[in-house]
Amino acid sequence: MFCLDFALGFAAHLQLARALGLDAPSGAGWRAGAAHGGLGLAAGGAAALVLAPFDVLRHTAAMGLPAQAAARRLPAGVSTVPFMAVYLGTFYGLVGVDPAGPFQAKVAAAGAAATMAAAVEFPLDRAKHALAGGRASAAVATAARIPLSALLLLAYDRILCGATAVQDTPLS
Repeated sequence: MFCLDFALGFAAHLQLARALGLDAPSGAGWRAGAAHGGLGLAAGGAAALVLAPFDVLRHTAAMGLPAQAAARRLPAGVSTVPFMAVYLGTFYGLVGVDPAGPFQAKVAAAGAAATMAAAVEFPLDRAKHALAGGRASAAVATAARIPLSALLLLAYDRILCGATAVQDTPLS
C-alpha cells in the first residue's frame, strides 16, 4: 500500500464505523474482528476506487510485469482491499475499540495486524514487485514497512477512540 491508500482507507473506515456505531467502546473477539474487517473491506475498496484513476505509477509498474493473464486483469490497487480488511479486522478483533486499553497490548496487536495484512497483500501487489525489481526485493521492502504500518494503525486507533491528547489514554 502507498500513503494515500492508508489515508483514504482510514477516512472511509472512520466514517463507516461512526455511522454504524462501531466507534463506541467494545470488547475484542471474533465479532469485533469480523465487523471491522468488513468495514476494512469496504474502506479498502473505496480507497482503491477513488485512487484508481490517479494511480498512474502503480498502474504503469504493474503492466510492465510478466504475469499470468488472470493477474493482469486485476486493477493495480486491488491489494488495498484485502490489506485493509485483514489490517483492521485483526487489530480490532484482538483489542476491540477501547480508549483505555493497555498500550502494550495495542502495540502487539498492531504489529500482528500489520504483519498479517502485509502477508495477504504481498502476492497481489504486482506494482510493488515491479518497482522493487522482483519478488525478493519486494519482500524486503514489505517487511521494512511493517513497523510503519503498525505505527499508523496505533495513530488511527487514537482517532477512532476519540483520544485528542496523549494524556487521554494511559500508557500502562
